[in-house]
Amino acid sequence: MGIIHTVLMMGTLALTYEYYDNLAYEIPSWVHTFVYFGVIGVSVVWALGHALFGAAMGIAAGGVMDGIRMGLILGVGMSIGRVWPYVLTFSVGAFACHAQTWVVVASALAGFICLGVNTMVKFFWSGTSSGV
Repeated sequence: MGIIHTVLMMGTLALTYEYYDNLAYEIPSWVHTFVYFGVIGVSVVWALGHALFGAAMGIAAGGVMDGIRMGLILGVGMSIGRVWPYVLTFSVGAFACHAQTWVVVASALAGFICLGVNTMVKFFWSGTSSGV
């Protein structure tokens, strides 16, 4: 899994450079598709999957809405938390390309917010899975 994240981060950095800096070559279109699907598509599928399986678990337990709510909270938290490396990679690329200051600051802030959400979800999930 680490190799996939590394390739996606390199793709994110390359697309950031392509957007903010005038490159001497054009990045192939399949890189755009791969990065968009890998970063955004997987996060959306992750959130929807948790909502659907949360509903199924809620049906099994007798509380459909509670299952959907818990699935959505966990799924959205995990999907937001999973994008922090790519948001911070974008921020580093924008900084290296001398983008506007507000772009660098806003993307770094968004990346650290995503990292905080990821840390909180992992903390609460570890507490529930270990029975504490």
